[in-house]
Amino acid sequence: MRMLKMFSMVVVIFLTAIPLAAYAGYSHGPRQIGEVVLDELLMGSNKFFIRVGSGGCTVKGSFKVDVKKEEGLTPKAPHYVLTIKRIKVDECKAIVDNGTLILFDMEKDLGIRGDFIYSLTNPVYSSFRIQPTDESFLSIIGNRLNWLNK
Repeated sequence: MRMLKMFSMVVVIFLTAIPLAAYAGYSHGPRQIGEVVLDELLMGSNKFFIRVGSGGCTVKGSFKVDVKKEEGLTPKAPHYVLTIKRIKVDECKAIVDNGTLILFDMEKDLGIRGDFIYSLTNPVYSSFRIQPTDESFLSIIGNRLNWLNK
């Protein structure tokens, strides 16, 4: 009986560890380091905004951007693959309902200039988890273009 109980505990621990291992390396909130799961993403030609969870002390310096240069559309326009990683935990205890916005400038922050294309590898939460507010990118753009009023 004792052996069966021990075997059952090992199985439970093993089955619990599999899903956790699949999410290891991702930052789902301000108190976790790793590749950031973004609340929102807005990409432009040479700048991009991210919205991430915050306890009140999250700043641009809380992140590092891994840059991988690949062959692009032409030899003169390389493709940069970016991955945003949280490197500093935010231990502050403020209630920041909408998270915080961080702006990255391709030239100033990443040293990327000239002709290029880029993409981000970070996953973005669906709106079912992050409810759009009046301050969300989708709401701002939708209201400006009258998408949401129809």
